[in-house]
Amino acid sequence: MPRPLARLMYRLNLTAKHPVTGRVRMEYRNCSRCLGGGWFRKTEKRPLCSWCRALAKKLEER
Repeated sequence: MPRPLARLMYRLNLTAKHPVTGRVRMEYRNCSRCLGGGWFRKTEKRPLCSWCRALAKKLEER
C-alpha cells in the first residue's frame, strides 16, 4: 500500500497499524471478563485486564 494512502487510512481510523513504525494503535476498553478496563491493542478480539490475564495464567499452570 502506498504510504500516503496508508497514512490517510491510519488517520481516519480505518487501520490500526501505523504506516511508518508498524505499531498497533492502543485504545481504552473494558476487560472481556470483569468490570475492569485498560489500554489494549485495537486489534485484540477479547481483551483481558492484567488481573484476569494473571489469573488465566495461574489456572493454566495448574
